Amino acid sequence: DCCRRRHRPGCHLLLLPGRRLLLFLLLLGRADPLPAAASSWAGPAVSRPLAEPLLPPPPPPPPHSSSCTIGGTGTKMSNRVVCREASHAGSWYTASGPQLNAQLEGWLSQVQSTKRPARAIIAPHAGYTYCGSCAAHAYKQVDPSITRRIFILGPSHHVPLSRCALSSVDIYRTPLYDLRIDQKIYGELWKTGMFERMSLQTDEDEHSIEMHLPYTAKAMERCRFCPRSPCIAEGLEICKICLFRN
Repeated sequence: DCCRRRHRPGCHLLLLPGRRLLLFLLLLGRADPLPAAASSWAGPAVSRPLAEPLLPPPPPPPPHSSSCTIGGTGTKMSNRVVCREASHAGSWYTASGPQLNAQLEGWLSQVQSTKRPARAIIAPHAGYTYCGSCAAHAYKQVDPSITRRIFILGPSHHVPLSRCALSSVDIYRTPLYDLRIDQKIYGELWKTGMFERMSLQTDEDEHSIEMHLPYTAKAMERCRFCPRSPCIAEGLEICKICLFRN
């Protein structure tokens, strides 16, 4: 059971304190480089620039206005809805919604859930061919009935960062259904002064968070149309952990 194993390189940490689902994706470094044969675990090679500068810091979010509530439960940086496409669908995992749904259901059906909802799970972020069945052991322990908000943090593989970076989008697209970002929580995170903003290109180039979105959507599908459906608040390259318990 991967929930009981020690932290390993490239794994993620998911916390569920109280009634919040805090999904922390952590890259645990290793001193020695991976062998060449292990490089196939990361998925197909993609040509990308070595580094891309982050967007300049945006102004603080404006006072709450219902007209600005798009894709979240509070204010957002602008009235323009920006969507992040499932850029790794079709290569790292299937782009077909029905096929992906059947694949996830198959993996999850082979896993036993624990007696209590998990407070911490570990799951990989490689291509589903290599780690899809392993990730099912983690997401099987998620109870959507007590989950109100999801925080996703993942490592940056292509852009060096000195602080946590928030996405600039409102919607995360998946082959299953779209996931909306909670702009109210984004505003609270921004006020801490611990975050930067990443560009859409940086967001779509990165795979560490995207590989968890289909499983997140699948785990939360029963709450998809609920009035209090879960929202996503995500960041790239964790430097400190903030818990919002209200």
